[in-house]
Amino acid sequence: MKKGISLIRYAITDSTNTRAKEYINSGDEPIPALFIADGQTDGRGRMGRSFYSPEQTGLYATILFAAPKSEDRLLSLTSLAAVAAAEAIDELLGVSVEIKWVNDLYKNGRKVAGVLAESFERYSQRYIALGIGINLSTSDFPEELKEKAGALSTETIPRERADKLALLFSERLLGFLELEDTSPVIDIYRRRSCVIGRRISFIQGGKERFGTATGITPLGALKVALEGGGEITLSTGEISIFLQ
Repeated sequence: MKKGISLIRYAITDSTNTRAKEYINSGDEPIPALFIADGQTDGRGRMGRSFYSPEQTGLYATILFAAPKSEDRLLSLTSLAAVAAAEAIDELLGVSVEIKWVNDLYKNGRKVAGVLAESFERYSQRYIALGIGINLSTSDFPEELKEKAGALSTETIPRERADKLALLFSERLLGFLELEDTSPVIDIYRRRSCVIGRRISFIQGGKERFGTATGITPLGALKVALEGGGEITLSTGEISIFLQ
């Protein structure tokens, strides 16, 4: 594999993030390592949600690597991952996607991919298991997702091509993490954003608040002009975008 990435593949598993975490416990296994599955029985998303992971129509992968020592890199990690995924999809499949803060990918107003980063420690070393789920050609969504979720293509994407997509995404992300200056990557994030300039809502202190997204900071945080006055910077959380 390129750049020394070890590949571990499953026809189906519970969660590639879970497999990545267990991999470290099995001994002195090489990293970075990439885990790919055709389907997941217990795919996980942000905020403790499940991630719908049907067999054969999606890409479910986790890249495992040593955590960056830079606090700035840790803070911007999922933003960098969103750009890596968007560029890999564009380059390999010719499909342009937008980024919804923090790290969801959208096509035609529907979510087609999401990123989940989990940090854990083994043998005094901190690791990151960064998972990505991409709806390649998924069309049969559960009722609660039918109005929100979409896919990159209406045609089946060959498994070999999906594997190349996972590898390209992983290589690009690891390359971003080695950069001394990630501002060009964040510039790409801004250009692909479907949030900047839009009216949004978010929950803070148990209360729903409203505002307009005005920009992205160098570390990927969201700047918001609040309705009624004032500004706020969101480093974590989730937002909803109002239809125009």
